[in-house]
Amino acid sequence: MKKYVLLFVLIGFLLVGCGNSTNNLPNGPTEAQPTEFPPTLMPTSTPLIPTSTPLIPTPTSIPCLFAFTSGNEERQNIYVMDGNGGAVRQLNVHDGIDGAISWSPSGGQIVFDSRRDNEWNLFLMNVDGSNETQLTFSQKSSRHPYFSPDGTQIVYSQAGDDDKSHLFIMDTDGGNQRQLTFGDASEYEPVWSPDGSQIVYYSDANWASGLFEIFIIDAGGGDQQQLTDDPAFDWNCGWMPDGSKIFFIRDFSLATMDADGSNLEIIIDEDISSPSWSPNGSQIAFGIKGDDGSHHIYIMDADGGNVRQFIMIEGSQWSGTWSPVCNE
Repeated sequence: MKKYVLLFVLIGFLLVGCGNSTNNLPNGPTEAQPTEFPPTLMPTSTPLIPTSTPLIPTPTSIPCLFAFTSGNEERQNIYVMDGNGGAVRQLNVHDGIDGAISWSPSGGQIVFDSRRDNEWNLFLMNVDGSNETQLTFSQKSSRHPYFSPDGTQIVYSQAGDDDKSHLFIMDTDGGNQRQLTFGDASEYEPVWSPDGSQIVYYSDANWASGLFEIFIIDAGGGDQQQLTDDPAFDWNCGWMPDGSKIFFIRDFSLATMDADGSNLEIIIDEDISSPSWSPNGSQIAFGIKGDDGSHHIYIMDADGGNVRQFIMIEGSQWSGTWSPVCNE
């Protein structure tokens, strides 16, 4: 009997001990107790992620690319090469003439004008030459396309109902075409500003006094302003990569000015055409016509030094322009 009593007492003590476990206390333990780990779960001084490993992966380097047209007076197609002048490859093949080129902001597509069956229209293709798509089907000479900085629209020139060349805008799939400029003058070669707010172009509005002059217009239309007024031929205009200045060809010399037309400066007093700045502004590519009638693309540093021929392939080259996305 005593044996059973002792057994019940022992069981009671064990139950009381379990009831006082800290897991059942509403306010937790009154004093922190050291934690004991099994040997296989002991903490280690080695961190789970080494401190030398970056949490954000390093961006992949994007090579510079340079697009241009090459051929002869009867046939010109689009080529692309590395920004250092190597690895030239042809993107398309046809019997027409490709002209002005503009890169999409992402660098993945090229829009260009092309004369096929005696009509100028606009085409879009990937940078590897695939998926060439015709965007306009006009008999009114669609020319000089240029991507908007956000990549959603393209501005271009085309003859209006008055048969004068005006500026038009469309979506990048060719839809929603609408006229931007009106009036008695013709407008050509529109180029969107890097911030997307304005478009620079040249016009024959003052043909009697100065041939072509440089103008600017708000990207939404209206508020046209004349920036140059000189008895010279002002054309081939565009924007510096940072948007700080407008460049253009005056007769055949390269000039720059502020966006309001002030601080005009001639920076290359030679016969050149189709200037294009590299994305970081360190180099300028441009065209030169040789004594034999051929046309080639040269490159120089932005300060005017280190002039050299940029493309070494057979035939003539025109309309060279850098991809906007690259690590130089």
